[in-house]
Amino acid sequence: MLSRSSAGRAGFLAAGLGLLIAMPACGQFGGLNAEFAGGGARALAMGGAFIALADDATATEFNPAGLWQLRRPELAAQILYTYDERPTGLLQAGDSGLEVVFEDDRDDYIIPSFLSFVYPMQHFTLGISEFTNVFYDRGYPHPITGEPLEERAANYALGLTLATAPFERFSIGGTVRYNFFRFECDGGDDRERFNDEAWTANFGLLWRLHRYIQVGAVYKLPQPLKGQYQGFDVDTELPATLGFGLALLPNDRWRILADVDRISWSDFDPNPEDDFYREDVLRYHLGVEWHAGVWKQTAFFLRAGYLYEESNAYRYRGDNPYFRQLASEDDSIQHLSFGIGMARPRYQLDIGVDLTEDRGQDIIASIVWYF
Repeated sequence: MLSRSSAGRAGFLAAGLGLLIAMPACGQFGGLNAEFAGGGARALAMGGAFIALADDATATEFNPAGLWQLRRPELAAQILYTYDERPTGLLQAGDSGLEVVFEDDRDDYIIPSFLSFVYPMQHFTLGISEFTNVFYDRGYPHPITGEPLEERAANYALGLTLATAPFERFSIGGTVRYNFFRFECDGGDDRERFNDEAWTANFGLLWRLHRYIQVGAVYKLPQPLKGQYQGFDVDTELPATLGFGLALLPNDRWRILADVDRISWSDFDPNPEDDFYREDVLRYHLGVEWHAGVWKQTAFFLRAGYLYEESNAYRYRGDNPYFRQLASEDDSIQHLSFGIGMARPRYQLDIGVDLTEDRGQDIIASIVWYF
């Protein structure tokens, strides 16, 4: 899992649009970053490739069908550290009039971002979870006055998961989620808030095709966002996700994983009356896990991964030259990841690190207890 997608513009739309179209200085959800895969240091270390493996308590988000593989109760928790650095476009007065200046925008935070409990039963496996898939707290200056602007956003999901196996080697599962979305922008006397709550669901399947081959699929419904913000009606949604995965299990020591998912960012349009938009994106994940050996009842694991994701930055289809510069297309983003793990009879500890070219890094530390 990637704790958070690095795609998406920072909140530069805030100041630039406020100046040119007479809107408040606060932004239009321009800096929204989100992770629509799942949680866990183990998956992060493998480039987010986990759909076709999904064999621990983090599967409540990655692929609910994977919970059927668990044979004893598990409690999983994680802490996420994110450092993000990206260029932020600002409109400033120059010798020849207004011009776009890009400055580095840095953001870092530590949060507890995932918690789940899974309980296997005779015919079903039950799971409950909390997952934070959107979180940021970013500051940037107003392009004219220079006063600080602050944007904060979070989306918390409470989930109830049920998994079963209607056929041998074939399991299905679903997670019903209740989501709490919070957005706030504070720019001096200009303070804007947007809050909404909504139901969504995730559905998954897992199929053991062969002793050495496993495939999985997951679909996550979009999350509606409705209400009032900056004087206009918001009727949009956080994206839906459709993903497929392949796991090769040649022996007890190796796991080789590949996932591809599509995120429908085109559905996220807080203000459909303007000329800004996002495009749907594909992400490609590759990962490997190696069981390095056992020493004094402790098993050790090494992991590595790669993620290629298309940019979901805001595009602009209008004629304004300043907007064209502000919403210029980001390049696609490449991630390298690695991690280690150690498993004891009653618990497992994992650390995963995701490094993004010219953007920063994510670090997740997670623990799973077995009962």
